[in-house]
Amino acid sequence: MVYAFRDIDMGELGRLVIESTVDGETRISSEVAGDPQDPMTAQRLKVFEPISEALTHRLETTLGRGRPTSLPVRLSEPRGQVPVEEVYCEVCNQLVALVVFADEANDLGQLEDCARMMYMHYAWHNVPTWLIGPQYCGGPIPQRRANVLQVWPQHGPLESLRPEEFNPRIEALATQHCK
Repeated sequence: MVYAFRDIDMGELGRLVIESTVDGETRISSEVAGDPQDPMTAQRLKVFEPISEALTHRLETTLGRGRPTSLPVRLSEPRGQVPVEEVYCEVCNQLVALVVFADEANDLGQLEDCARMMYMHYAWHNVPTWLIGPQYCGGPIPQRRANVLQVWPQHGPLESLRPEEFNPRIEALATQHCK
C-alpha cells in the first residue's frame, strides 16, 4: 500500500509505503518527494518527517518494531510534457529566462508540484525561471490574471498577475542582458 501526502501550498510532500517482504515481515518506508539538490525538498522534509515518524511509530506499536532506516528522497517521475518558453537576449542570443506554462496547476500546491518535476531542467539552465498557471477570471484575455511563481534563482511568493504586469519582466531580461 502507498499513502501519498500533500500540502496545500507545497504540493506533494512524500509517501509512506507499506509492503510485505519475502521473509513474511512488513516493511514500512517513507520517501520525501523531490531532488536532493532542490532547496524545497528540505522544506518538504521538515513538514513530512514528523508525520512519517508518528505514523511509523503507530504502525510499529501494532505490528512490532522493525529496523530503522533514514528517510530517502524520491526523485520526481516524468509525467507528460510541460510547455516551456525559452527567452533569449536580443543582442547575443544567449538564454536569459525560462517561462513554464503549467496549464493544469490551479493552486500553489500544484505549481509547486510542477516546480519539483521541472527542477533539474531549470537548475541546469541556471536562468531566472517562472511558472505560470492557467488564466482565470472573465473578461478580455489581456485583463485575465494567472498565478505566477518564480522558482529560480530564488523561490518567490505566489503572485496573481495580468500579462501586462508580467511580460515587462521578461522583456527587460531580453533587452537589458547585453547593456
